[in-house]
Amino acid sequence: PVAAATVTAAAGASAWSVHKACTHGVAMDDEEGPVYEEVPFADMEFDESTRTYSYACPCGDRFTISLDELRDGEDLAPCNDCSLVIRVLIDETQRASLGVVADDLREMAQATLVASQ
Repeated sequence: PVAAATVTAAAGASAWSVHKACTHGVAMDDEEGPVYEEVPFADMEFDESTRTYSYACPCGDRFTISLDELRDGEDLAPCNDCSLVIRVLIDETQRASLGVVADDLREMAQATLVASQ
C-alpha cells in the first residue's frame, strides 16, 4: 500500500510539472481562458479592405480583431485557424485614435464612390 501511494503521488507531481511547463508564460483571462501572448497595439498590422488588425500566429495563420471591436473596448484577438488567442495591449489614447481611422476610412470610401460616378 505504501509503494502504490508513492507511485500515485509521484505521478500526480509529474502531471503537475507537465501542466506547469505547458502553461508557463501564458496569461490567464477569467472569461476567455488562456491568452497565448500579449501584443502591443503598435505591432498589429491594419488591413483597410477588411478593417481589421492582425498579428502572425505560430500556426501560420493570423490573429485578427476588427477596428469596431477595438473601438468598442475589446482586446482579445483569436486566431482564424487554431484555438490560440492574444490580448492586444492598447491604451486609451490609441483607442481614441481608432475613431479617427474609422472616420478617415468612411471619407475615403465616399470619395472613391463619388469619383467613380
